Amino acid sequence: VNVHSYYQNGMPAKLIGTLFDVTELKKAEAELQESLETFRIAHEGAPVGIALIDGRGLMTRVNAALCRMSGRHEDSLLSASRAKLCAVADRDKVVSAFQEAEMKPGESVSCEWQLVKNTGETTWVRSSIALVRADDVSRALFVETYQDIDAARKVDQLKNEFVSTVSHELRTPLTAIRGALWLIGREIKAGREAKANSLLDVASNNCEQLINLVNDILDTEKLATGEMHFDLATHNIEELLIEAIEANQTYATEREISTEIDLNGTDFAANESDGVRPSKQG
Repeated sequence: VNVHSYYQNGMPAKLIGTLFDVTELKKAEAELQESLETFRIAHEGAPVGIALIDGRGLMTRVNAALCRMSGRHEDSLLSASRAKLCAVADRDKVVSAFQEAEMKPGESVSCEWQLVKNTGETTWVRSSIALVRADDVSRALFVETYQDIDAARKVDQLKNEFVSTVSHELRTPLTAIRGALWLIGREIKAGREAKANSLLDVASNNCEQLINLVNDILDTEKLATGEMHFDLATHNIEELLIEAIEANQTYATEREISTEIDLNGTDFAANESDGVRPSKQG
């Protein structure tokens, strides 16, 4: 509103004003506010860690999930270097991921690294990094999400160890069977059928062990669900020891190693185990 003229006493005589319809502006402001509130709720309630990181590598915004994951308060993360979250051994890997993301605006780049908690402990995470604002180098903005994969990596490690163990346990009786069959052929050619029969027993026992091992693998799911049934019985440790030595006899023979067992004066106790006798080989 502007005063166009005045009376002699100085009072305004004519006012000129303009009116603007701001309905659409107010509507746009309300929508923007709603959008910001939606983002805030999604950001804070996300089940994965989220951080906004500027071009200098400083965190400008973090959510509650990342605070829980790192064991740090929000205040200690804001304006702090992104590098403080990463184990020293993995920093080059993360820097490379940021550089790749900078070369591909809008595209996500993932990498796995160890996040350092406030206690000094580490946990494996998989992060995805994307450059979401690149119009000005000084105003560059990255968004990074963090997913805790520590438990998954431990499961993978257990699987690898399981495969390694099973491979060894399968290879051991198979090698014993191969050696026994080779010795059987040699003994038969030499006319020593009794010795050949003894080696056949060794090969048969190792075949039985292979069958039991395969059954154990098939029973893994039952163990996980708690549905595995065990038939416990008492076995003599002395007999188990003799059986284990006999099962490995072919190894010793192939390598020209003599084996013997002296049980004189030894008092062996019995143990309780499943119907399949545990035999350690290798």
